[in-house]
Amino acid sequence: ELYQLMQSLKAAAQVSSGGRPKPQKPMEYQFTGDVFLEIFCNPNIYPSPFAAIVLITLRDDRIRLSTEAELTRVVEDVNLYLEQVS
Repeated sequence: ELYQLMQSLKAAAQVSSGGRPKPQKPMEYQFTGDVFLEIFCNPNIYPSPFAAIVLITLRDDRIRLSTEAELTRVVEDVNLYLEQVS
């Protein structure tokens, strides 16, 4: 889903200056297991994938952590993790 979000942002950034970009659906990913993980990004408020920020929430029964991260950094970290576990 991160790859799809990057592609949506790139497509919106390539619209000519006279045109309006087509609104994109917000991206949301949720995982529920031992912990709850949610990643959210609204691609309509960022001019490019390099400026996009994702909101990340991680929680369990004892703690809740919410933070922001650059989309490009999240993609790099996920790719690095996938390389290490494969």
